[in-house]
Amino acid sequence: MLGKKNPNPLDPEEELDAKIKTSWFQRFRFSPVDLVGEFLDLFSSWRQSRRWITVLMVLPVALIAIIIGSLVAVGKLSDPNVKAAWYADRAMKEIELANAAESEKDTASKDSQGTASKQLPEFVDMLFRRVLQINQNNKFARFYVAAQMDRYGSRGSARQIMESLATTKTTGYTKAHTWLAMDLVERAQKGEAINVETLKYHLKPGTSGDEVPPSLLLIYSQLLQQENKTAESQEFLKRAAEFEPKLLLNAIAVYNQNSMSGQARTTADMLVEKLKNKLDENEGENVILTSQALILTNRIKEAMEILQKGSKRFPNSSKLAREYSNAYRMSFRMSAVRLSDRINVNLDFLNAAIAIDPTNILVREELMLFSQLGIGQNEAVIDSLRARIATTGTSYVARLLLAETAYAKGKLDDAINEYEVVLAELPRMTLALNNLAMMYTQLNPPKFDEAMKLIDRAIEATPQVAEFHDSRGDILMLQKRKEDAIESYLLALSNSPERVATREKLIAVYDETEQKEKAELERGRLEIVKKALEEQRSRVEQAAKQREQSVQPPPPAVPTPKEQASEESETVSTEK
Repeated sequence: MLGKKNPNPLDPEEELDAKIKTSWFQRFRFSPVDLVGEFLDLFSSWRQSRRWITVLMVLPVALIAIIIGSLVAVGKLSDPNVKAAWYADRAMKEIELANAAESEKDTASKDSQGTASKQLPEFVDMLFRRVLQINQNNKFARFYVAAQMDRYGSRGSARQIMESLATTKTTGYTKAHTWLAMDLVERAQKGEAINVETLKYHLKPGTSGDEVPPSLLLIYSQLLQQENKTAESQEFLKRAAEFEPKLLLNAIAVYNQNSMSGQARTTADMLVEKLKNKLDENEGENVILTSQALILTNRIKEAMEILQKGSKRFPNSSKLAREYSNAYRMSFRMSAVRLSDRINVNLDFLNAAIAIDPTNILVREELMLFSQLGIGQNEAVIDSLRARIATTGTSYVARLLLAETAYAKGKLDDAINEYEVVLAELPRMTLALNNLAMMYTQLNPPKFDEAMKLIDRAIEATPQVAEFHDSRGDILMLQKRKEDAIESYLLALSNSPERVATREKLIAVYDETEQKEKAELERGRLEIVKKALEEQRSRVEQAAKQREQSVQPPPPAVPTPKEQASEESETVSTEK
């Protein structure tokens, strides 16, 4: 049996694995003395294999480097500037994280976002205030703390810190200059007297950075222009246009008011050039801006061409339709030609203005112009309008003029008939809806229900027009519905607070309903409105006197567009 072979011999690889496992197993069964001997043998072999002369030469250098590095690290930790920089860096990272979180959508509910937005400023404020405790010379920390003070209502304290950062003696922190310039502008807008030289001083460095409000760039450009620094002024205008092209329209208007037609045209050209390749963007907004720039510089024909193309690209844009309609209104006024003792005007333009935007309440100004020219008292003109309607069909302007003339002569039924014909063609013509509604209340018996339906249609089409809410209030007063009338008058004033007549009606209703406190409050507001209107009227008259010395010649008349003009121009002639 002893010489019998194993019936299941191991493979060579398995036999080797078994020997290795046995060897390690036996090693771990060594006694402590054997283990110490093994480690001593290992250390002896390691010691004999080292270059000890090199090691002894390098070791002192390494120890010295370690000691110096440790001392530097400890010194930096105690350096106030380093501590302040660390806190400021932490605060900036928190701000960056907050800004990134705000740009993400659907990351948290509204309540959680509101909580986070309240906690973050407090934490960041604490960090920056810690910076100021360590190092008062950290300008960004001081600026941030001042900006937060302004945010929470302590503008006076914020202004003191900003003025310490950007004194009027030497150029200081750029962002502080920007803040102080904006502060002066806002104070001036509220009617406070400011030092213009101080404003210019802060604007110079304050507009040198990248984060500058476009309005400041525009203001500085205008101040430079007043100093005849045209080249610098244009550069700031270009920068403003990069942020908000619409601001250039304000500059053009200012140039026109100061009889600086050359600068106005240059600025308009700048805006047109900037937007010429972007007319298909922003739902027609760029088309409107371009046309306004051209109109402000008396290039109505070019503006009309751009508006015509834009209206085809954006047929559903109400803003574009209104701009196109107003351009036709201006063309109508420019079509006036004085011949001896008569003035001829082309009605095709005004008809086009009404057809393009029936909700344009401003066509009333042109109709009032006819009254000023005395057309309503000129029987020859009235006969020509009737003949025109008989031969060419409905003419909105002709029928509106006939309606006003009939109403002035007490022929209420004839006036109502003309308005009804116009509304049959243009159901959304708000001016006709308003006037017809008021005429229905004057019938015997009055048609209050029909009148209310008409005025509600006008309000639905243009809820921002105060006159229609005022008319609705008048209709309600005729029905003795005084509380509802008060609501309508208040809506009218919310859209147009300067309406003196509406405010007087509201005071009368308050008196009738014995609401004395509200009546007195409105009387005080009425006095404020009257004073403001008087001041505005005085400024307008003064500006008009200044422009009398440099009146620009009227531009040439605009040819009637084929889409709106008939084969024979519709004209009205009246004696001067």
